[in-house]
Order: sequence, then structure tokens, then C-alpha cells
Amino acid sequence: MVVVGAYAMMGMPEQKKPKAVKTDVQYIRCGVCEEMTRNIYRSVKAMRDELRPGKKLAESDILELLENVCDPEKEQGEWITMIDLVESGDKLKLERQDWPGKCGTECRTIARACDEIMGDHDTDLAEMLYDEKYQRAQLNNFLCYEESNACVVKAPPLPKDREPGPKFEEMTEQDLKMQKMMREMGNMPGMPGMQMFSRDQLQEQMENGDYDDDEVEDEDIGGGDYDYDSDYGTEDELGTDDDEPPSLGETVGRSAKAIKDGVVSGFEKGKKWASEKFGGDKKEL
Repeated sequence: MVVVGAYAMMGMPEQKKPKAVKTDVQYIRCGVCEEMTRNIYRSVKAMRDELRPGKKLAESDILELLENVCDPEKEQGEWITMIDLVESGDKLKLERQDWPGKCGTECRTIARACDEIMGDHDTDLAEMLYDEKYQRAQLNNFLCYEESNACVVKAPPLPKDREPGPKFEEMTEQDLKMQKMMREMGNMPGMPGMQMFSRDQLQEQMENGDYDDDEVEDEDIGGGDYDYDSDYGTEDELGTDDDEPPSLGETVGRSAKAIKDGVVSGFEKGKKWASEKFGGDKKEL
């Protein structure tokens, strides 16, 4: 079971993300650049296909795609999670998978290479894609050869003593559902930063003393007024420091309530934002 939580609301530290292996970027620059331009071209085509006849795709929509294409946590950068880095002789190759994987060190390494290659070329790419004059091969040549040199400089051979990377680990359907929900919640006005914590992660952080509800402030919980005593009980009702610490189930239950209240507060802010933006009560969320 996956528990969805807001680390700011729960008084828990932000879940640490795996780090990229900087030294591996040099081996995959060309492959990453070609995969990136392939996905950019396909994404823009799909966006155009969804438009009504006669309507032109906005350049701002293309630019938004390019700004997020190297972020595996964004929908535009999900392609990164579907690539496995595989050692083949003295080369490090990119192999496309049929299902997204958990974003570990290899995923972060691909994202880092993508960021370095994209650099500040997103505006130029957006203009090229907006004009509809260029094919994928031309985009690939522009970014991978002319601007970034990603495919001009030959990748060095892998060191013989380099340890193979971790095995590709597919995400479960539940993981994907949670990830989609987190993205949608992150786009809601007034919502705090949200994260997923598994039961094991909660238990580990509690055992390590990382959980600290003293750090929770009113403004962290959905941005609204919060009365801890009225929602969780007074000190007498909860017990003193001499009592046994709350069980994992109790802690998760309290965290879930805090999350629920935060979501409700964020939802109300979203309704207010939509009402002000679109006028009166004509738009209901």
C-alpha cells in the first residue's frame, strides 16, 4: 500500500531523490539527444492532432513541452522513465522499454544529459516547431549536431572496471496511478508540495527519528488555519511523553487526516481561483 503525503504537512523530510552519475553522461549524450528529439517531434504532432480543424498550436504550448521534456516527474518527460541503460561491450546504450520504470540513478543520469543538451536552445526549437517547416531529422541535426555537438564528439569507451548499472525496475499500475494523481494535485492552485511515501518508508523515518510534528506550521497545511488540539485532541487525550509512542497505523491515520484537510483547503482555493478567473459561479470545479 502506498501512502500519499505532503512532507511539509507531516513534518517529515523531503524524500531524497537518487542522484545522477555525472561521469556516465559522456557515454549517452548522443543517444539521449536523439531520443529527446524523437519524443519532442511526436509530442508536438500529437498536440496538433488534438486541435480543432483550422486551429494552430500555440507557441507557448510548445515551449511548455520543451521546458519540461527533461523532467521525468512531468508528463512531458515521462519518456525518460521508459529507457534502460545497458552495457554493450565498451558502449553504454539506451534501450526503450514497454513500460515506465522507477526513476533511479540511470533515470536521473538520462535527465541530466537531457538538461545539458537542451541548455538554452528551447526557444529556438519552439520557433522551429511552431513554423511546421521542419521534419524530425532536421530537428535532430539542429540540436544534436549543430548546437550541442552531442553526436559530433564520439563517446569514449567504457572503462573496464566500471560496475554495471542497476536493473531496470518497472513501476506498478498503482505507482502510475499515484504518480498521475500527484501531478494533478500539484497543478491545483494553493496546493503544497506533495510526495508519495510507502509504509516501509514511513516506518523507517519514524525509527530514524526523522518524523517531527513540531515542525508543522499552520501555513504548511493547505494554507489555512489549523487547530492541532481540536483536530487531534489535547495533550491529555493524546498522552504524555511517558506513554508509548503512537503506532504506525495511528501515525498514518493522523497524517491522512492532515492530508485530507490540506486537500480540501487547496480545493476551495482552486474553486475561488477559477471563479475569479472565469467569472462568478459559471465555472464549477
